[in-house]
Amino acid sequence: MPPSGTTAGTVSDVYRPAALRLRGPTLFEPVEDPQAG
Repeated sequence: MPPSGTTAGTVSDVYRPAALRLRGPTLFEPVEDPQAG
């Protein structure tokens, strides 16, 4: 059980909610909407 594998899994879980929160306000902004996509 390498620590790298465990860290990668934890990071993914932390980035998932973070990305959703960042996308929330981004969707409201028409200027960042096309840039993000």
